[in-house]
Amino acid sequence: MRLYWLIVFGVIHAIFIFPGDILLPYGVGGLLAFRYINLNADELLQKAKWFIFLSLIPIALISLIPDEQVYTRSSALFIEQLPIWIGTYGQQLKMHLTMFGYMLLVIPLTLMWFVAGLMLLGMALYKRKVFINGLDNKTLWQCVFWTLLLSSLDSVLSISGNPMLEAISDLLVWLSAVAMALIYIHFICKFCQNSASKLTLLQNVGRLAFSLYILQSIVGILLLRYIAPEWLYTLDRIGYMSIAIIYSVLQLALASLYLRKFNQGPLEKLWRGLVSRTS
Repeated sequence: MRLYWLIVFGVIHAIFIFPGDILLPYGVGGLLAFRYINLNADELLQKAKWFIFLSLIPIALISLIPDEQVYTRSSALFIEQLPIWIGTYGQQLKMHLTMFGYMLLVIPLTLMWFVAGLMLLGMALYKRKVFINGLDNKTLWQCVFWTLLLSSLDSVLSISGNPMLEAISDLLVWLSAVAMALIYIHFICKFCQNSASKLTLLQNVGRLAFSLYILQSIVGILLLRYIAPEWLYTLDRIGYMSIAIIYSVLQLALASLYLRKFNQGPLEKLWRGLVSRTS
């Protein structure tokens, strides 16, 4: 029931707040992954590889379709859509609905399989006690190798100026991100040594992940569509990175302060209440 309510929250978030939603794919992917919860670690890992592979096939095929221009701030499509994104809420809502419809088409083709694959990978890591002991040395160095290789290729292709190669670079990002995430998991596990007293700031954010995710969307919409809409077309990567870093620090502080008085985030509490009433 938790996943069904997550899907509901995802639909609301995608339509009324921000169309770049991840809750809906999480909910749908979770329902698929849950079917395999009783598999052993090796079976889960094999299934995860297949799911991730299947999810990337449509993206790879799309990247092979010739396209004269990539969607950037200098592209005609961006210039055409910009007045809508910074226009009235009614105009933005129509754009949200259009993108939500596109998302409904994309989820069963790519996102559902990719998200489910990541969840199956996480289940396999849990059963192998990676979240306690970290990765073995062989797996760790394999992750380092693939992260460096795929990230380097992505960087080269993304600045090639060739629309097809730039589209392929987007595909490589998905794969390099998985390998990089495993490296993060390893070093965090090694640092914490299963101690609840370490990295409490990150733990606090994790306890409020749902509420902070929605708040992040709201703050981003207010900032980039109403307070400083010119940043959409004037900020460079350093500017956007600065916003991300500053807001991440603020989230760490906010989560710490909030949990001094409350044990649960507002949306986490709502989610749990809805599940208990409908179970």
